[in-house]
Amino acid sequence: MIETEIDEEKNLLYFRFYGKKDSRRVEISKATIYDVVSPLEPKYQDDPTLKKGVVKQVDFSAWGSKTLFTYKVFQGEKLVIDNKFFSNFRPWAAVFLVGIAE
Repeated sequence: MIETEIDEEKNLLYFRFYGKKDSRRVEISKATIYDVVSPLEPKYQDDPTLKKGVVKQVDFSAWGSKTLFTYKVFQGEKLVIDNKFFSNFRPWAAVFLVGIAE
């Protein structure tokens, strides 16, 4: 059985697992971060709704990278599941609106 609990004040979700204990053991590695890429150059876009001289940031830059972690399940001492999970995060540019209205 899986029981859930939501702590809205702390913005957390809890899962409680119930069942018969067996000899399985799970190992989850720490994430490895690699192929880190700098954020893209900022983008500036003319905006006719903003007065001339006003610059408004509407998006923020982010670094790119690749990540990996492993998930292993052992039944006793025997490895029965060995999975690798990959994620790819693309770099992102900050975006600024530049006022051109008189």
